[in-house]
Amino acid sequence: MVTRRTFLGGVGAGLGVHAIGRAARAQDGSVRFWQGRTRDQLMRLRDEAMRAGYRYRCLTVYGGPGAPLYAAVMLKQAESIPQHDFLGIPLNGFQKVFDDEAKQGFGPAMISVTGPAATATVAPCSSRARPFRSPAST
Repeated sequence: MVTRRTFLGGVGAGLGVHAIGRAARAQDGSVRFWQGRTRDQLMRLRDEAMRAGYRYRCLTVYGGPGAPLYAAVMLKQAESIPQHDFLGIPLNGFQKVFDDEAKQGFGPAMISVTGPAATATVAPCSSRARPFRSPAST
């Protein structure tokens, strides 16, 4: 099982990564997006973006369980929210991750799953802070 803990921004889910990212990036460069990335590729891109002040808004896993791919949208933001993300967890290992996170005061912020139940891959993100609120709702 591969896990990765870090501080992320609030997370929203969806497969509209390409459209969302292209529109926002074209306007002011405050959004980075990727699709069709392997776990290792996304981890490198994510780490670089986080050093530059970007945080997740969307993380999706898709494709076959033997070779899952990831799509993500990251926005530049001033404050970060403590969150943990876990890439490439088998479905049968998710409950343990969920329980361990709950013991630390973290709850699910987003869960993405791909593949049949027997071999599914999960990409959960958990958060201890307030959930994401869109700028329109503030």
